[in-house]
Amino acid sequence: MNEETVRTRVILDETIEEKYPINYDVLQELAEKASALNSCTFVPYCGWYKGEKSTYVEYLTFRNVLQQFYISIIIDLLHKDGIEEFTATFLSYRVLFNLVINHEKQWHVDIFNTCETPKEAWELFNRIEYLINNFETEILLSDTEDTEDV
Repeated sequence: MNEETVRTRVILDETIEEKYPINYDVLQELAEKASALNSCTFVPYCGWYKGEKSTYVEYLTFRNVLQQFYISIIIDLLHKDGIEEFTATFLSYRVLFNLVINHEKQWHVDIFNTCETPKEAWELFNRIEYLINNFETEILLSDTEDTEDV
């Protein structure tokens, strides 16, 4: 009997089986950077609510989308039945992420510029944005990537 060895890795304290044709190193980087950005931008309730209510709502919206994004990566890797379903869910969160960081509204700018470590926040954000918007080339592996031309 020929048993296939399944590789595993720990991403944000969860043991994940590497069962899809994706770049797990980059996906792990994305989840960890999103978690770090979420921690970096944490401001106690009173810190954001001192201003306008709409500013606080924008802050909560950004953080909720960011949290759902990296949490969903883990949940989807644990429970989705196929790469198609994982990809569709990832792309749906990409749409939400891009709606929240809308370059006309710029909600995230005040959030990053007022956190304790704005430079770190911007570096994390820039990498996260790049990876999310380049999912097809950075994370999703082609079916023929490991084959040689015959």
